[in-house]
Amino acid sequence: IMLNFERAALDFTCRVASTLAEKQGGGDPTQVGGSSGSSAGRRGSKKPWKVSYANGDTYEGEASGPSPAQSVRHGYGVYQYSGGQGRYEGEYVDDQKQGWGSFFFENGDAYEGQWFGDKQHGRGVLAHWSPHEGIWVYDGEFRHGQKAGSGSLISRDLGGLFGTWSEGKLRCGVQLQRLRAGQLEAAVVGLSSGSDAGGAAQDQTPSASLAQPLGPSPSEWQASEVKQWLQGLGLQEAPERS
Repeated sequence: IMLNFERAALDFTCRVASTLAEKQGGGDPTQVGGSSGSSAGRRGSKKPWKVSYANGDTYEGEASGPSPAQSVRHGYGVYQYSGGQGRYEGEYVDDQKQGWGSFFFENGDAYEGQWFGDKQHGRGVLAHWSPHEGIWVYDGEFRHGQKAGSGSLISRDLGGLFGTWSEGKLRCGVQLQRLRAGQLEAAVVGLSSGSDAGGAAQDQTPSASLAQPLGPSPSEWQASEVKQWLQGLGLQEAPERS
């Protein structure tokens, strides 16, 4: 499968994600007070405070309360964890991360997206760097701090996983794994031979151990292989090109 198929597959996946989002109604009913865009320009009317905590953490932003020591984080603010353990920039509701925000982790990972109850919850993008695997980017849905729902995990150098996630792992979807420069291997993950969803979940990075390989080229796929590909992405038929 040559490089032009990679571009076609990624284009197809974008259309799949759009179709799934439309089917699911787009929003998350638990996102009270949150929003789906950048936090820029969305500053509330709460009084700004600068607060230093006993553990060394600091907060600068909007809050409610008679004084910094008695304040509750509410609105937009920046929370810096002591010892370089991370930084959150975004919205708060009643002292909890909720709405839209960005978190910069101590290990270099970064997340931008929706939050609820102090956890990543809703739509978001998580970037992870590894010295052995390079950069991986997950773009999709989160539930209670874990990848859950529709999403894609992509590495430009190694391949990608696309489909439905549960508890941080790909439960049912499609795997693209780069074999050599300009070539990819496609496989369906999490579908039994009867094409029903189920089976073991795929780890975060592509592995052929749980995948059902497809033909060497899309033009050579049988009807059953095309059906597997679509079912792996949660569809019965290909979405129309807009």
